[in-house]
Amino acid sequence: MTPPLAPHIPGLFNPNTHSELKYAVAHWSDYVNLSLAQFSQCFIDRVSHCKCAGGKEHEFLRFEILSPAGNCKALVIADRRVELDRDDPSGKVVIFSTPLMNSSSVESSAHDPSPALDYVYVATMGTSREFDITDRLGAYDVLRTLTYPADRIRPSAAQLCTLLDVTNAQSRVYEIYNTQCYWYSHTVFTALSQLFPTVDRTSGEKEGRKGTFGGFPVSMENSVDIVCQTFNQAQAATALKAEEERRVEEA
Repeated sequence: MTPPLAPHIPGLFNPNTHSELKYAVAHWSDYVNLSLAQFSQCFIDRVSHCKCAGGKEHEFLRFEILSPAGNCKALVIADRRVELDRDDPSGKVVIFSTPLMNSSSVESSAHDPSPALDYVYVATMGTSREFDITDRLGAYDVLRTLTYPADRIRPSAAQLCTLLDVTNAQSRVYEIYNTQCYWYSHTVFTALSQLFPTVDRTSGEKEGRKGTFGGFPVSMENSVDIVCQTFNQAQAATALKAEEERRVEEA
């Protein structure tokens, strides 16, 4: 069955492109600003906090975002990576020499903070681009899920972009014991559930593995409250700017 025709919203629904849609968070914001009205009418249907089943146990977030008409969805993968090893182009690097996360015995390359690589990967669901993205992720477990019913307040794609922006601004470095992919996924997921609490939350069978490596918990900064506060400030500033622009147009 042919999937519904997707709208053309650059940066979210790009039905005519055959290139990989991968954006740094700051670059994605540029697309949102160019099509703010459309992004504001695309609402999150589901958020999944995921963990790769093996290897480096990378964690990421999977968003399903409805088109304005609600007849198709965009898949958005958001994660934090770091390039510590040029031989690992994926950037999914977590280097521990021991499973004891409170130990100082870490590979030397992980001692110093490195610039965080916060990206989103976008595809229209039901297309080959969706399968390209999921194939590269490999096998993963869904740790927990947020589902936003249609009759409740749901975050928009524009608000998601703002949240990713403020999370990135909270820490632009990848620190192995503080602000790694586990911190990023936990912070964004938990902030969403607090900012938009009219949500159905589901725990996966392996939720207890979140924020762990080799079965041991990894230290993370507690940044949810400050990220929520900064998000609300950014939203207030956006609303004020929109009101000022409206008044200018009406004058």
